[in-house]
Amino acid sequence: YGISWDPVLDLPYIQASEIKGAVRSVLLKLALLSDAPNRIKNIMSVLSFTGKTRGKVFTKEEYKVVNELLTEEEPVVGQEEEHVGWLVISDAYPVNASKGVPVDLFVLTPHYTSDVHQEYDIDPRPIKFVGIPKCTEIAFAVSINKNGVEVLHKLSGTQMSTDQLLKIVLTKALDAGIGRRTSRGMGRIQLEGIEEVRK
Repeated sequence: YGISWDPVLDLPYIQASEIKGAVRSVLLKLALLSDAPNRIKNIMSVLSFTGKTRGKVFTKEEYKVVNELLTEEEPVVGQEEEHVGWLVISDAYPVNASKGVPVDLFVLTPHYTSDVHQEYDIDPRPIKFVGIPKCTEIAFAVSINKNGVEVLHKLSGTQMSTDQLLKIVLTKALDAGIGRRTSRGMGRIQLEGIEEVRK
């Protein structure tokens, strides 16, 4: 739901930023569960891991959660701190569709809108939208540098391999859902496997 469309390949795709945002949320939750003396440090490590964009570093929802831990006002990233994340994710494209078609038509019919004051005011109007159907395989690339590997190991506090840790983080992020209407089961992705390529 809320997919983008590639004008060159003529295919729907999920933007990398959607997947990266889900990964960031999983890691921020993990950082918040860490020991109190290291908590702020771990939160800042997560921000470096996923990349720092100039300006405010937290969404409203994230700021509500971390606000109690911050002694100053919400941190702001300056020009000198701005950098690309240590985790790089590509856009996700469908590679195999169960019905042979990578898109399906969905219908949403809201009954209670802001102008409804009583039951007799209900005037349902179906909203049609295009989405990627169930059981469609999608593929995307993930790259992580040495700094990112250190952050993953520090946050997990385990001796697991980087591949295992990355698989766990991606599984949790994709399972939580990408995009909107995840409470209705949309945007939830099951990780089937990782094909490793090393240089």
